[in-house]
Amino acid sequence: MLPPTNYARRRPVLPILLFSAGLGICMYFGQEWYQLPKYSESDIDASTELNLKLDLQNRGPNLQPTSKDELETMRARVRFEITSSIKAERDKITQRFSIGLVALVLGFGQLVMEWLMRRGKN
Repeated sequence: MLPPTNYARRRPVLPILLFSAGLGICMYFGQEWYQLPKYSESDIDASTELNLKLDLQNRGPNLQPTSKDELETMRARVRFEITSSIKAERDKITQRFSIGLVALVLGFGQLVMEWLMRRGKN
């Protein structure tokens, strides 16, 4: 038995959910990205010196650097840890924002395709 001609087709749930979830994820992680602090070189230098002092305090007296080169190597290592931590945090948020953007675009594309197919049948 065929459905009546005035049968209204249900709206597709998956594209609507995909679009809504993508929009929500983009909004949430976009706000997180916007609120990320902007670190200046002086902030990174101050954090490097503070972490270096803490590392030197935690080492025993026999493990203290003996030359300026060892101290500079240790300072460079601490600075690299700080900058890589900042970069990892920023990359994580931008990656999640882009996942939301992909979901948003896929959901919107499916909704447009459904609308075009419905329009073509009429």
